[in-house]
Amino acid sequence: MKKCIITGLLATLCSAAIAQKAGWQHLNLQTDQIFGVSTDKAYKELLKNKKAKTVIVGILDSGIDTLHEDLKPVLWNDPKTGHHGWNFIGTETGREDLTSIVSFLKDSALYDSLAYGVVPPQYRKGYQAYRLSKKLKPELAGKISDLRMQLAALEKEDKPDNAQLIKMVKFHLLHGLNVDNNEADTAIGDANVYPDKIIPWPSTPPGHGTHVAGIIGAVRGNGIGMDGVADHVQIMMLKTNGNLREIRDKAIANAIRYAVDHGAKIINMSFGKPFTWDKKSVDDAIIYAMRKDVLFIHAAGNDADDLDQTPYYPIPTYVNGNGKAEAFLVVGASGPKDDNTLMAAFSNYGQHTVDVFAPGVDIYSTYPGGYKIWSGTSMAAPVVAGVAALIREYYPKLSAVQVKEIIMNSVIKRDILKDKCVSGGVVNAYNALKMAATYK
Repeated sequence: MKKCIITGLLATLCSAAIAQKAGWQHLNLQTDQIFGVSTDKAYKELLKNKKAKTVIVGILDSGIDTLHEDLKPVLWNDPKTGHHGWNFIGTETGREDLTSIVSFLKDSALYDSLAYGVVPPQYRKGYQAYRLSKKLKPELAGKISDLRMQLAALEKEDKPDNAQLIKMVKFHLLHGLNVDNNEADTAIGDANVYPDKIIPWPSTPPGHGTHVAGIIGAVRGNGIGMDGVADHVQIMMLKTNGNLREIRDKAIANAIRYAVDHGAKIINMSFGKPFTWDKKSVDDAIIYAMRKDVLFIHAAGNDADDLDQTPYYPIPTYVNGNGKAEAFLVVGASGPKDDNTLMAAFSNYGQHTVDVFAPGVDIYSTYPGGYKIWSGTSMAAPVVAGVAALIREYYPKLSAVQVKEIIMNSVIKRDILKDKCVSGGVVNAYNALKMAATYK
């Protein structure tokens, strides 16, 4: 499998040389010999002629093709404004979270010769921040180098749009990636949730949010493109990253609160990062969502890491270990075969920190102007978000915590996953809906 590495926001997106059957995630292991989540069987045998309630799913991501043929009918609209969501990037001010962390090195060199054990307790938090700063300094240097190369390439090309792009890149170098820039990020954003203009590496893929949205709720049975998992959803777009800017903790927190305040009952987060700058603001937003009965679905990440040892933020455990979000599912990626390749080679895992696995290899879904096959836990998470939405559509009295319990307890278990996630198995929509029907 060939990997395309994108650092900072989405660790890995992969595309295989030979794609699986489009829509394989909906198939049934027993009848199709493909380890899908049995969506098609569930619709045929369990949901036919049943009434459903519309569920709003908030997607924190990079924007969406709002004119896509398979998504336009399912986009959420603010009844007051008609907006499909909110762009939390806005006009850039302030430096990136990564830059803020690395800037700590300037004032803390005194820690350099010390070991953790000899640092007085009152200074250990600062010591740990310093060590993280030192660890991430090469990543920041790499981003700056890549962006300077991109700037040079743009300046050599004679294209009408390049002047604006050059201005954006220069601004980001002087503000977002400059450790000497101390200005606060005052951006409030706007209603433009459409993807940014495409700029090559180090950009994040502007079609990512479109792909995620299709997996959750692309129109079913319309004879075009592909079918999403859930059939009565409204997709709320919450733009938290763009072509240049990383996803900042401030944007995550604000997007969560917006989603909760506008009726979202499920929030999909197909992103993650190995560091956090303002965890408390994110924790406070998650706590707010817990009070409003919202379920979080978070991609585990794609570095083949053990998350029991290496956190991938945001995480359900609150700062300083002070409790955790109970309605929070972390999802690893599985493949189509019931063999030793069931856990995708790129997927992060964790016996205590990853909850379930779901299809995330060669997933065919919507993309700006068409369709594309991608792999990653970014694709596995929306499969689970779609299953959660199905449960909340047809059994709306169930709480977010109960929906999580149902998903966890209805997986198809396999030995290969027993020490890779809490549940030990792959999500199954058919089993989950059967359990939901009698759940107490």
